[in-house]
Amino acid sequence: MMFGDGKLDADTLWFDFSSEEFDLLGAGIYNFGEYELDEATGNLVDDSGTIFFSVPLAEAYRVTTTATLTDLTWGYGLLIESTLPTDSQGQPEQNDSGWSIQFDRHGTSSGKYLYIRERTNGHEGGAIRLPIVGEGTAFPDLTESWWEEEHTMEIEVNPSVEGKKGLNISIDGIRLTSLEGGSYTLEITDKVREDQEMYVGLRTWEGDVEFSDLKVDY
Repeated sequence: MMFGDGKLDADTLWFDFSSEEFDLLGAGIYNFGEYELDEATGNLVDDSGTIFFSVPLAEAYRVTTTATLTDLTWGYGLLIESTLPTDSQGQPEQNDSGWSIQFDRHGTSSGKYLYIRERTNGHEGGAIRLPIVGEGTAFPDLTESWWEEEHTMEIEVNPSVEGKKGLNISIDGIRLTSLEGGSYTLEITDKVREDQEMYVGLRTWEGDVEFSDLKVDY
């Protein structure tokens, strides 16, 4: 069964970018950047922009992507709980609202982090920072070369109190931990109404990022 040109097997929707079945111009895919498929690797590549994939609306799901930063690329965002406005013909337009979980190699002078940012009409608000480098974190001994290796980000979304959803975030299967050693469980505002289409997506900036796939498990 196909949904938004991803393969839906049982409880998994898989956009395998290297598959011959994947169609970047397919229904339910909205490319607001210059995303294209690399002929050599089959990976989806762009250096600045967003792309969205229509997915079934759900209260609980897990989103996974595997990506590689190139050269001095800053990072990428995995977009969840996203909605898109529509034009007078009902076609989705660019200014999304939702949440971005950013894999960011540059960080700040005090450390390197994952950033969680709320997006409203295409603009991002202030960030919740999850430290991933340094003593007491999930990856205490990273070198710069680590950032240019292939890594998998996984986000679990679960219902919380009314109007909220909880997040758990992993890199390469390792749950991010706080400085006290406990797992993060973060709450975000539920941005999708029952009468709206839900999307997941990708965002790049300041250099090429190569994505091998995007998967949603229910």
